[in-house]
Amino acid sequence: ARDALAEALREAARRARDLRACRAAVTRRTRTMRARALRLRQPAARLRALRSAAAQAGLRRRLCMTRFARRPGRVTTLTARASSPGSIVLAFKAPGTHGSRPPAARGYLVRQSLRPIRSTRDFARAKSLCKATCRFPVRAVGSNITLRITDLRRRTTYYYAVAARDNVSGRLGLRSRTARATTR
Repeated sequence: ARDALAEALREAARRARDLRACRAAVTRRTRTMRARALRLRQPAARLRALRSAAAQAGLRRRLCMTRFARRPGRVTTLTARASSPGSIVLAFKAPGTHGSRPPAARGYLVRQSLRPIRSTRDFARAKSLCKATCRFPVRAVGSNITLRITDLRRRTTYYYAVAARDNVSGRLGLRSRTARATTR
């Protein structure tokens, strides 16, 4: 098990290096295309060339993500409970950064709402906690994670959903089911 984790960590380091190199190549290529476009004398041709450069840059960035990003597993064990007046504790287990495979995801997007989070749209509209990336020092897939949320209104029901982030690219996994708790 230790050898598998070590290999997964080495593979993640390689992916991080390769993703940085891919993004740097896209940046260099985009700068070259923009410089060529700006040298064009006709405004309409310049504008078309700049738009083309931007479109190609977006496509190349997406290709980098497709090649090197992984989709983390879904958080399946999210629970929320009131712990003291004005505070709630969330608890869940760490999924892997590539489905259920190690290493464990360390970053999470945690959303809070006063209404149920039933859809992707609800999730996007809900308030982000931890400046949109909660990070935890987890070592293994299945590790217990807890997050205490304080300074909440008393006797109010809050809804939560969580999505794991790939450790290398920051790509989001699927969101969890909604958990709810009512403060004391």
